[in-house]
Amino acid sequence: MPHMTEKQEEEICDLIKNWPLDAKLSWPSIVEVVKKRFGLKFTRQTLWSHECVAIAYRTRKELIAQNKNRKYSKKSMSLKTALETVVKLEKQISLLETENNMLHSQFARWAHNAQNTGLSFDLLNKPLPTK
Repeated sequence: MPHMTEKQEEEICDLIKNWPLDAKLSWPSIVEVVKKRFGLKFTRQTLWSHECVAIAYRTRKELIAQNKNRKYSKKSMSLKTALETVVKLEKQISLLETENNMLHSQFARWAHNAQNTGLSFDLLNKPLPTK
C-alpha cells in the first residue's frame, strides 16, 4: 500500500470538503476519485486513519444528510411555489409589455391619421360626454 504524503492528505481533505451536497458520499466513491486523481489506490482504512480525512468525511456526510432532509421541508416547498409564482408573473409581465407596445403603436398611428385629417389634439382630448 502506498504511503500518503501530506500534500495528498490535504488534497483529499479538500476533495471531501467540496464534495457536492447533492451527491452520495461513500468510501468506495472517495477511493475511486482518489485513484483517478493520484493514480494511487488507498483503502478506506488508510484514508480513515488520517484524522483530517476522517473529520472531513464525517462533517461532509452530516452536511449532505442535512441538505437531503432540507429538500422536502415546507420551506423548500414554499420556495418552489415562490419560484413558480415568479415565473408566472414574468410571463404575465412579458405579455403586458407586448400589449402595451402594440397600444402605443396604435395610438401613434391614430394620432398621425387624426392630424392628417384635420382633427386637432384639443378635439381628441375632449372629455367623453356623460349620460
